[in-house]
Amino acid sequence: MGECFADLLVAGVVIVELKAMKKLLERHIYRDALLRNSFLEKPKTPPSLFLVK
Repeated sequence: MGECFADLLVAGVVIVELKAMKKLLERHIYRDALLRNSFLEKPKTPPSLFLVK
């Protein structure tokens, strides 16, 4: 019983961490998209900026 409970606990922690990572990733992607959009709005941005990534 003890080992089974420990496995469930570990699985729960992993799921929570994965959800947190997913949230962070989504926030990062969203911020990245916002930055790119603000770059695209400025016509004077040199195209070399897009090649750097």
